Amino acid sequence: MKKFIALTAAVMALTLTACGEMETETNIETEKYTQQDVEDTTNELLGTMYEVGVDVDRISYFGDDLCNDEAIETMKEIELIPQDSEAKDCIGYMVDYHYSRSPVSMVRNYLAGTYEPGEFCDIQVWYIKNEEGRWERVSFDNEII
Repeated sequence: MKKFIALTAAVMALTLTACGEMETETNIETEKYTQQDVEDTTNELLGTMYEVGVDVDRISYFGDDLCNDEAIETMKEIELIPQDSEAKDCIGYMVDYHYSRSPVSMVRNYLAGTYEPGEFCDIQVWYIKNEEGRWERVSFDNEII
């Protein structure tokens, strides 16, 4: 039986912004996945969000009961993963974020037409474990559940 992991306390996520370090609140309780699984996916998620110029306020895990075969089938139906994918595991998060106040991010997002100052948003981000046993992000803002 897999070890019970409860990561409910606020976790510090170091991101480079004009204001210094930002704190990201996480709400992740799982009996299904290891701490390494959670770290691999959340670290990739935070890195991606930083690259697109947003600050993550909160990451919430959908839960072991919703990260299941039905979610994987939905990913196949909307063609996020191939129909013949042998994925058995998925991890899904709801991510609350706002646009970064970093001058570089603000200019980059403004020029791209995506900067919405003061707007707070949320998205679903989903990962599957690929055939090599590594977590792969397959959805960034697609609603799976």
